[in-house]
Amino acid sequence: EVIKNRNAVLSEVSARLVEAANERQVGRVLEVISEHKKNDHGGFWGISDNYIKTNLPGHTDWGKDVVSVRITSANDDYVDGDVISPQR
Repeated sequence: EVIKNRNAVLSEVSARLVEAANERQVGRVLEVISEHKKNDHGGFWGISDNYIKTNLPGHTDWGKDVVSVRITSANDDYVDGDVISPQR
C-alpha cells in the first residue's frame, strides 16, 4: 500500500514537472526532427533538440529532417508548434 501511494505521488509530481517544462517552451523556436508518425491530433510527431515531443500540424514530407518550429501551446505531455522552415 505504501509503495502504491508513493508511486502515485511521484507520478503526479513527474506529470506536473513535464507540463511546466512544456509551458516554458511556448513562444520559443525549437529545432525538431520530424517523423512520418501520424498522431491523433491531425498532424505528425517530432522530437525537439531538448527531447520534447512536438505535434507538427498538417501533412509533412520532411520525415527524419530537422525543421524550425515555433511552439504555440503546451499540453500535458507534448507541445504544439508551427513549422517556420525546413532545414534541409
